[in-house]
Amino acid sequence: MKEDITGLCMIQLELVVRVAALPAEEQIKSFPKSVVVADEIALDYDHWCRWALEGQNAPQLTDEQRSGLIAFDSRFERMSGERNAHLWTEDALRYRHEWNEVRQDAQTILNLFGWSVDE
Repeated sequence: MKEDITGLCMIQLELVVRVAALPAEEQIKSFPKSVVVADEIALDYDHWCRWALEGQNAPQLTDEQRSGLIAFDSRFERMSGERNAHLWTEDALRYRHEWNEVRQDAQTILNLFGWSVDE
């Protein structure tokens, strides 16, 4: 049972990271029009990252995987706050270098876990 829960939660983490690695237009198409896409990507990642690092039934992670998850989470932390509100729009997803760095970090996570962006 624990393995089933862990496996299902790992799928959720993989899906979230995969969306974060997509080009902006594909990220936007991945969510309903009524949501703020950038917020959803960060919130979903935060949820599944916290589970993977601290949660009940969390997986065994390599040091590299753990460090990668933490670094990716830290990027979102640095982008947060009222002073960075301009980073949380669809235009920011499309044009801001910070979101290109998010995509690069997400690709790093995919590689660390042996996941593909295309699956």
